[in-house]
Amino acid sequence: MAESYTIKTEQGNIVITKKVITRIIIDAVEQFEGKVFITNQNGKLFGAFSRLGGLDETSNTEISFSDKGVDIRVFIVVRFGTSIGMVTTQLMDDIQSKVQRAMGVETNSLSVVLVGTISRTIAMKYLEGRKKYGLK
Repeated sequence: MAESYTIKTEQGNIVITKKVITRIIIDAVEQFEGKVFITNQNGKLFGAFSRLGGLDETSNTEISFSDKGVDIRVFIVVRFGTSIGMVTTQLMDDIQSKVQRAMGVETNSLSVVLVGTISRTIAMKYLEGRKKYGLK
């Protein structure tokens, strides 16, 4: 799979990288104000240190581009007591609409994987919500 997605226009090419999609994901997660956190697939938190240090945030999401669009897989943990259904549905809808607006292409598939809940420690779980888009 490609590392970027290119949109050809009359004025030139627009290249959308994984970092752009990751930024959309981060913005969508931040709307939950500390109740949802991006992790890797093993539940390791994506922290402020890595954002401030300029480390590559894309390692905590799976993003693949094809000729038809983008496939996205996001790993999260939620604070205990947060509605898992509400979070996953809202995240998927928000990410999908923002990616479509930015790229002008349907999202092929989008998965939000809950790898755990946080109270004092992370209680590991594995629940995956998935939507396929663009299917007629």
